[in-house]
Amino acid sequence: MFSAIKQAGSGRCLVVGDFNYPSINWDNLECNKEDEEFVDLIQDNVLFQHVRVPTRESNILDLVISNEVSMVDELKVLEQFSTSDHNMVEFNFVLRTGCFNAVTYKYDFRKGDYKAIALALKETDWGLMFEGKGTLQCYEILIDKLNNLMDKYVPKIKVKKQQRCLWLTGRVKKPLEREIKSGNCIKLPKKIRITRNIKSVAIS
Repeated sequence: MFSAIKQAGSGRCLVVGDFNYPSINWDNLECNKEDEEFVDLIQDNVLFQHVRVPTRESNILDLVISNEVSMVDELKVLEQFSTSDHNMVEFNFVLRTGCFNAVTYKYDFRKGDYKAIALALKETDWGLMFEGKGTLQCYEILIDKLNNLMDKYVPKIKVKKQQRCLWLTGRVKKPLEREIKSGNCIKLPKKIRITRNIKSVAIS
């Protein structure tokens, strides 16, 4: 199985099935000694495992693995299939990706209602909001509050259309940006056009 996954990973690769690796935490890839080899396989071949909720009791055993983040979309873990004690996994399989023209908006800070923003900040019970929270959590609460006030009191203006890739969602863009900053990712030419075709897939 390991050699087959390595070979498949040299091209566009999608692997689905029942894998018996219950110890792996797919959020941080921590696992026991027995499952380390499989985690190494995933990392060494730059593969992505998309299932994040249990598929059998409290374990994630049914996996959907690809070598492109955008290849799998709208994944859902459903009810058990017939007499099986495993849950069904349903997702959209993005066969090809493409581009579309998008209208971009930005804040018009010259017309913001800063008195209303200042009043809202003054009336906020920060002690109650920050109670029992760590530094990072307090920072995130503050940023969320500021962003909400900006959306409410600072108007937006439309700027020129930009061409964007269909697969380049926020979920894909953030890890890509981290990889580019770290020097582990090669920047591709901007003018790449491919058509998009999605096929619904369910495994059980």
